[in-house]
Amino acid sequence: MEKIWKVKPQENIENIPKEIKDIAGNNILANLLFQRGLNSIQKIDEFLHPEKMKISSPYVFSDMKKSVDRIFEAIEKQEKIIIYGDFDCDGVTSTSLLFKTLKHLNANVEYYIPNRETENHGLNTKALVKLIAKNKAKLIITVDCGVSDVEQVNFANGFKVDVIITDHHEAPEELPKAFSIINPKALNSLDKDLDIETIEALNELAGVGVAFKLACALIEKNKDFDFVDELLPLVAVGSIADVVPILYENRSFVDAGLKLIAQGQNLGLKILLEKSGYSLENGVTAENIAFGVAPRINAAGRLDTVENAVKLLISDNLSEVELCAEELNNFNKIRQNLCDDIYNEAVEMLQNQPASNSIILYKPDWHIGIIGIVASKLVEQFYKPVFLMTKDQNSGFVRCSSRSIPEVHIRDVIADNSELFEYFGGHSQAAGLVFDPSKNSFEKVKEALDNSVSVQLEGKELQPSIYIDMEIDSNDITIDLIDCLKKLEPFGEGNKPPIFVTKNLILNNFRTMGSNNNHLKIFCENEDGKPFECVFWNCSEINIPQGKSFDVVFYPKLNVFNGITTIQLDVQDIKSEFAIKNKEQTSSYKLYDHRKKTDIFSQICDYLSTTKISTEVFAQNKIICDKLKNYQEISKRIKNRKTISKCNQIMFFDYPSSEMIFDSILKKTGAKTLHFMNYNNNKLNAEDIIKNISGMLKYVSNNKNGEVDICDISDFLSISDDVTELCIDIFESMGMISVFEKNNNKYQIEFLHSVEFSKIKENDLYEELENELEKVYEYRQKLCTVTLEDLNLK
Repeated sequence: MEKIWKVKPQENIENIPKEIKDIAGNNILANLLFQRGLNSIQKIDEFLHPEKMKISSPYVFSDMKKSVDRIFEAIEKQEKIIIYGDFDCDGVTSTSLLFKTLKHLNANVEYYIPNRETENHGLNTKALVKLIAKNKAKLIITVDCGVSDVEQVNFANGFKVDVIITDHHEAPEELPKAFSIINPKALNSLDKDLDIETIEALNELAGVGVAFKLACALIEKNKDFDFVDELLPLVAVGSIADVVPILYENRSFVDAGLKLIAQGQNLGLKILLEKSGYSLENGVTAENIAFGVAPRINAAGRLDTVENAVKLLISDNLSEVELCAEELNNFNKIRQNLCDDIYNEAVEMLQNQPASNSIILYKPDWHIGIIGIVASKLVEQFYKPVFLMTKDQNSGFVRCSSRSIPEVHIRDVIADNSELFEYFGGHSQAAGLVFDPSKNSFEKVKEALDNSVSVQLEGKELQPSIYIDMEIDSNDITIDLIDCLKKLEPFGEGNKPPIFVTKNLILNNFRTMGSNNNHLKIFCENEDGKPFECVFWNCSEINIPQGKSFDVVFYPKLNVFNGITTIQLDVQDIKSEFAIKNKEQTSSYKLYDHRKKTDIFSQICDYLSTTKISTEVFAQNKIICDKLKNYQEISKRIKNRKTISKCNQIMFFDYPSSEMIFDSILKKTGAKTLHFMNYNNNKLNAEDIIKNISGMLKYVSNNKNGEVDICDISDFLSISDDVTELCIDIFESMGMISVFEKNNNKYQIEFLHSVEFSKIKENDLYEELENELEKVYEYRQKLCTVTLEDLNLK
């Protein structure tokens, strides 16, 4: 979808005071600083030197003193203290930070972090029973949670267990009756004499930032100030991961924490960054944390427990840390694969849905910890609000993660339909909900949410925008400029990397890169012949002829390779008046026709054994698969439509039974090179199909609890899903089977008795079945005979 380019208003450089331009050292930087509201020498000096920033005392929190006194009382009496955290990166770093602090103070302390799949966020009474009865907790300190848990705190109070809440989430009107509450957003939680700027700074703290304030008060009382260096790396990671503004005190904490991480202050973070492919030699940036550390910690919470993540952050044992880092890396790989699978399934489901203002999809076996990430990817791809839903296997409820666009306040959409849900929560761009399908069906919920989105949009046409800080001349893109822009680091929410636009670059060449060839390396130059290298992530083609000019939106970086430093433009978008307007109507696929070739298996094996192009072989028919088993290089790559995965090229030894399945294979793999092999297309015999499916259903009824997957049957017999479903409909109408449950492609059946084929032929649906079999034959015949260019693959 084409993006609207919006360049932010510029301050006339003549209006910027000379002393500010002198501090900036560059007119572009001076303008960027002014653009970001830094219009005084004091503000700019603090911003460019975060280490000089004045940090508020932890005692600006009204309940801080009583919290510190109660904790030291527990330490003195060796009462059991439990830190109760959360399973995201902010919660994990908060837990680790306070655990390290209390251990350092010789407290009798343990931590507890709930499981995402079974417990959700916040305190729950089941966990409290265990902590109080089994762990003998006398003091519970929450981090990154608790401010809304009125009933749970009352429950703990009933057992004479004190609860100290540290949190940063929006506080409800009714606060829990906790021993103390340290949350800048809670009523009367801050010193009433604070100035507005300090209040704003405290309100932007992540959960780990609030926990850090408590830790600082404890350290201050113990006069062990050097210990702060042990904690700042954790504050930096949690703040970046929770996407709080990297401004005010957060900027000071993150800046100091990143420098300490680069010095190897936290062993676990050092090892995890190295395993993520980052070197600490050139320093550590917020981007390294956002893409290297945070996803790996979050992956553990999404797929399993966060035990390894906490151990990684608190341990000084090299062997233990390396093992934990390896585990987190593995979880992240699994998370990435699950994301790809769910994303591809979601896109495939969308093909059969009518156009709408929102994307609302449900599949009961999607992983609850992954659907939020996939929803974000779908928003980016389609620029619509997205609701992805899955089934909670424990409760039977449907759980949903939603993500949105600026034009739609997603929480308000959900709140408009609150009567349908057991509970919900979130904010304008991300939210979640839970509903009971026995009370409200998915279709009813879907219709209600889609209607509310439409009401909010009021007929607006949705088109994404990209906000550009400044247009600059391409000759101004220099190593000195990039060094100057580094003064704005650390980047993050509220202080994003500056985005520029430059015009009239001339395209020399481009090539794909990456394991799936899904990124572009673009070589170009300006009108003076100055060369530039650009990287366009998640783009595999541009529709501009070589030698023609284009405009580019980008962020400039330095790329160091083999000791040579070059300028790299990280491309956000490209436009050109020379763009080929009908490019989308021409095929972007490379098609190879082997349909008339026979006895070439040995040649193909030789090719596959040497090529570096990732290749998968599509084959489902048993006869074809058995024949290919004699050729190892081919057989080890055989995949069906379920198992086929990302690759650069596909060899079709078997032909799909329908255009829908063919398209889904192309989308799932992302392959742009297709080989069509010799294929013997035979007409399908209805009697054989019926007897085969009847036998399969009888088998699963007796041996597989009657659980049937339509796709498995279709793939095994090389027929379309429509054929399989028609057979099941015929069997059900004739009393051969009972269908107890149907959910997408999954059935629950019981086989009752067989019926002679002659009687089945008399069924009203039999003629329709023969028509569907003819469609399968005709589609395959088209693939066998049509000129490949006439397939019109887009």
